Amino acid sequence: MSEGWKVTLNVDGKTIPLNPFVQKFISSTITGMLSSLRDVSADFKKAVLTLEREA
Repeated sequence: MSEGWKVTLNVDGKTIPLNPFVQKFISSTITGMLSSLRDVSADFKKAVLTLEREA
């Protein structure tokens, strides 16, 4: 399920480079979590997760 995903990480406007191992680790973790959610299609094309620190 996590094969073939392009993973990008941007923190405070700075793109963080990710090697293939880290990209696979992140994509496997996120797709695993999403696949357990009832309202997420198994063949989704893109997911966007935003984390913002509360003031």
